[in-house]
Amino acid sequence: MNSESVGRTVHLASLATSIVLLASSGIANAADTPSAAEVHARSATPTQSVAALPQLIRATYKVFRNGLLVGQLEERFERNGDRYRIVSQTRTDGAVALFVREELSAQSEGRISLAGLVPSTYSASRKNDSSRNFTTRFDWSRGELIRESIEDGKPEREAFELPRGTQDRLSSMYQFMVVAPRGDVVVAQMTQGKQTEQYRYVKEGEPTLTTGAGNFATVHFRRDARAGEAKAELWLAKDRFFLPVRAVFTDKRGTAIEQSLVELSVS
Repeated sequence: MNSESVGRTVHLASLATSIVLLASSGIANAADTPSAAEVHARSATPTQSVAALPQLIRATYKVFRNGLLVGQLEERFERNGDRYRIVSQTRTDGAVALFVREELSAQSEGRISLAGLVPSTYSASRKNDSSRNFTTRFDWSRGELIRESIEDGKPEREAFELPRGTQDRLSSMYQFMVVAPRGDVVVAQMTQGKQTEQYRYVKEGEPTLTTGAGNFATVHFRRDARAGEAKAELWLAKDRFFLPVRAVFTDKRGTAIEQSLVELSVS
């Protein structure tokens, strides 16, 4: 596995859990769904006051590529009043790390409302490729995403539309701490720093999952993907603020990236 392949694997692993946001039921298909903001206003019900939310969450996941251990993901959520900060680091692990060492870092900051997390900035960086580093600002007053990076030694600035209710890759994973999933369908509006995309996920069941961090009662969601689209599945811990316990992301070429929880602390 070369460095580019490893970097792509690390990126997919960090993306695998970022597939949840707003819940509703009775939605026909993605093309006919209302906006994320409309879905939220109609069906989302706060389940936790801001003061009742954890002040610190630490989670560690092992990452597998087609069954082979390739990485470890460490994530930290901090709350100070109604402000939050999430830091995520994914690095190569296992036999792959003997040949290639790569690290992907990401950070999200913003505030917490009764409707969930409201990002203000999202940034990402790669240890071995600084040309991919960027910071995205959420300008809610103007309805714009502002992405800033360095291209060929020169500062670059891009602007994209910012729909109401949009989450970034990290904040989307912590939405259900405030707003629990309802119904059998989840509609997600998310950005990885540029354009936003809308996803639709279907509830598959509520199995008990055994992980390196223990047994968890979960809710299982599957992406309602069309033929030729990437597939994704996510298991959320019902009794642990609906935090991700396991995620499987399969790309268009059939490469499966699995992320499994091995350590979790909440305080």
